[in-house]
Amino acid sequence: MELIKKRKKSYRLDITPLIDVVFLLLIFFMLTFSVPGQGIDIHLPGESAGVETPERPLTLTVNQDGSLRLEGQVLELDGIGRELKSKWVHGKDRSLVVDIHNQVPYDTFVRVLDLAKKAGAESFSIIR
Repeated sequence: MELIKKRKKSYRLDITPLIDVVFLLLIFFMLTFSVPGQGIDIHLPGESAGVETPERPLTLTVNQDGSLRLEGQVLELDGIGRELKSKWVHGKDRSLVVDIHNQVPYDTFVRVLDLAKKAGAESFSIIR
């Protein structure tokens, strides 16, 4: 004989948080949606506005056969210092990009950097 009946537990799905999230997403997308014609027209000045363009660093290329080029001009190893000094006479930026082939001997690489440092190079960027 059963005196107490077992009750089945019933579960209800509460969708209130889901509805809250959907409404928040709807508000977010409505606020971030850009409407054509909305905004402010801005006319930016062109290049002739007197703004100085930053100086481009000099590029020294050392090829596999040991030949040197400074900005496309063929150089000898001993003429690097003289050419760099003449290029840096009026410039403030004394940085040098060294594009060196990976088969160039290490002593040639060190000599190039040493001559450039003696010519007044302040910073180097090395490309291999």
